[in-house]
Amino acid sequence: MKIRGKEAALVASGIVLGASIAAPAAGAALMAQQSSQEIVVDGRPVQIEAYSIGGSNYCKLRDVGRAMNFSVEYDPLTNTVRIDSGAPYEVSPSAMTATHTVTLPADGSQYVPQIGDRILCDDGTEYEIKDVARWNSSPLPTPTCD
Repeated sequence: MKIRGKEAALVASGIVLGASIAAPAAGAALMAQQSSQEIVVDGRPVQIEAYSIGGSNYCKLRDVGRAMNFSVEYDPLTNTVRIDSGAPYEVSPSAMTATHTVTLPADGSQYVPQIGDRILCDDGTEYEIKDVARWNSSPLPTPTCD
């Protein structure tokens, strides 16, 4: 039986979810460090924030959904995560409160970056603004998604 990409992502997500339920018991002895491993989806490197805990990589399910293009929704009323592998990834209002994804102005108006803003590029890669120290310096580089 061959497992397709989205099915593999769902299996991996289930393993991560199961581990996260069991982790609090052993959590005091575990330390998280930002993972240095490159993550590649269908032969293309993707930008996913991952952490290494006890030798395993952990990342946000929403980021995996974005990279694999499947729907991930959270229902706070029932405390339920809903995954639909047949539906495309879309930024939901609940995700917008967790990460402030901005769209660069196409009308020539000026974008004022804020720390924590996330810029979603045409290729699906999302970049987070972490430093605005050079914001008012001249000349500023032209913002690109590369």
